[in-house]
Amino acid sequence: MRIAQTFSPAVASALFVTSIYAADARVVVPHTSTEACTTLQAQLAKIEGQPGGKPYKYWFCDHWDAYSTPEYYVIALWSRPAPGSGIDHNQSAGHFAVSKLTGKLRYFDLATEEVVDIPDVYYAKPKDQSKPPQSSSKSTGGNN
Repeated sequence: MRIAQTFSPAVASALFVTSIYAADARVVVPHTSTEACTTLQAQLAKIEGQPGGKPYKYWFCDHWDAYSTPEYYVIALWSRPAPGSGIDHNQSAGHFAVSKLTGKLRYFDLATEEVVDIPDVYYAKPKDQSKPPQSSSKSTGGNN
């Protein structure tokens, strides 16, 4: 590979990973926690199926530096109440981890303090609903 001949293995690896994700305009490799917030909101808007794939205008980030690691920015996403909603306080939208190397969005499990896959509840079309439900009992077609 030509890149490996020109750059050190670490730099070549970072360039390769960055080029893969740069080809997908929806993923931004964050260099700061503020950029990670933007990445989080953009990716979650698509996952949740927000209108036009755009972030909910009342979302805002709380940067959890104490939980962040060399690999991830850990961010709590909050939502301000929409005018006229009858809600008078901010609501938690979840806790997330954004990879510092790839920009990939993951979920931060607050109970275990671990980075895990995003739970299906966030998806507009959950994975488990892609197949029609199957009957648990077979019909015999007659009265026995």
